[in-house]
Amino acid sequence: LSVIDDLPLMAGLIEVKGSALVFSTPQGRIAEVSAKGRSGDAARPKQVVAFYARTLPQLGWKPAGAASWVREGERLGLAVLVKNGTLTAQFSLIPN
Repeated sequence: LSVIDDLPLMAGLIEVKGSALVFSTPQGRIAEVSAKGRSGDAARPKQVVAFYARTLPQLGWKPAGAASWVREGERLGLAVLVKNGTLTAQFSLIPN
């Protein structure tokens, strides 16, 4: 993902152009970005959350609640929704 460079993008998802926002604050960075894909067998909300639940700990992220992880003073959140057959994954990174 363009603004969270060490976050892998699940196969079947594509970053939404123009969705990326990033700010630097004295407490740390704030970033948001969305990715979309067709909702189907490989891209359902539960599968997306499960992919990140398996992948993020390998990158040093620790679970911190439902669809939320922490690492080195940052908190990563993931929200997944489906509308009209399109799955959208919204990633947000904030200081912890």
